[in-house]
Amino acid sequence: MQKIKKVTNILLLLSGAGAVIAVVLTAAHYMPDFGKTLPFCGEAEGSCVDIYQLPYALFLGIPIAAYGLFFYLVVIFTLIAADAAGGRYYREATVILLPLCALALVIDLGLGITLIIIGELCIYCVATYAINIILFLLLIYSFKTANKAEGVSFFATLKNILKIGENERERRAIYALYMICVTLIFSSVFFLSHAFGNKTPDVKTDAQLYIDELYKAPPEAIDFPESDLVVGNKNAPLTVYVFTDFLCSACYRLYNNEQILLKRFDNQIRFVHYNYPLDIKCNESMGRTLYKNSCIASRSMLAASDAGVFSQYYEEHYLRYNKYNHNFTLEDVTVNMGTLADSILFMKYMGSPKTDYIIQRDVRLARKLGIKGTPVLFVNGRRIGGAIPVEVMEKIVYKELSSPQKENK
Repeated sequence: MQKIKKVTNILLLLSGAGAVIAVVLTAAHYMPDFGKTLPFCGEAEGSCVDIYQLPYALFLGIPIAAYGLFFYLVVIFTLIAADAAGGRYYREATVILLPLCALALVIDLGLGITLIIIGELCIYCVATYAINIILFLLLIYSFKTANKAEGVSFFATLKNILKIGENERERRAIYALYMICVTLIFSSVFFLSHAFGNKTPDVKTDAQLYIDELYKAPPEAIDFPESDLVVGNKNAPLTVYVFTDFLCSACYRLYNNEQILLKRFDNQIRFVHYNYPLDIKCNESMGRTLYKNSCIASRSMLAASDAGVFSQYYEEHYLRYNKYNHNFTLEDVTVNMGTLADSILFMKYMGSPKTDYIIQRDVRLARKLGIKGTPVLFVNGRRIGGAIPVEVMEKIVYKELSSPQKENK
């Protein structure tokens, strides 16, 4: 009995920790923090807030973290109820919880695979996966320990729970009360989640706070070298300088924002790109490669520029971004290029000394500026680390275009 008691306490602690993490992740979905958790690839990568803004984080319109919270609360309630009954229902409690925990592990596996596919990392998510594995193993141990005296199999116990005799009024009442409580937990969690979802966040206030903070610091004086990786009107009054990795997931988000801003501001804005591939093959300052063959992606962009088709190639590259599946190769370069340029000449440009020089020049400048990840933007000397929401970027562009000094080149 003492062994079961100790294991139960550990299970309660783990479930409590899981519930706290689930609350944090649910809150992260509804209340993202602009200034601290912008989508970013590099040494600051791994934003759970970023991940919980993705479509993958929802099921039936409810954040997956809310389902996790429901699961942990059910585990806590079931264990406390079994303990309050003097240990008479420990075996039944483990039989109820084991299938739930197994289901949680299956879901965790699917979510883990999804995170690998989209190239994101969430420490909180990984922590819940570890908690669920330990919960499952401890529940198996608890069942075996509680079942030593009677030797009834798992399925026999489950069958006994599902088929209650007419004369077992006490058990019927207990199970009915248990189901009512579980239903109340379910209703409470999802009602609160739905209420959060219907709460309109004050985006304007958050955006303005971020912009106020951005403009508190003095602008940096930076002499940017010429770059032909330009999107938008080359004579636009406002220039946004961007250090990017062309395979980085946050940079892909920035690309989508760029397209929106270019349409909204027509010929008034341009984006000038510089290479900062998160690939140790051409960026030795990286401790490890985060995006395999990012160097090839940078080379292809510079080759497209030399061939006079950068804008078209750049767009084609990102239109196929989700097909790369973290395995970008020269074959993808060929597909992206299509009939835009002569393939032999394109490959020659990719391997030219000029291409090597520009990549190394950009990497050196990035390191000089203290850049360790992508994307990093500069608007009139004001640094923005990460792919900020397009609504915030739009306000910054409006502010810059309406200021007396519009020219930023």
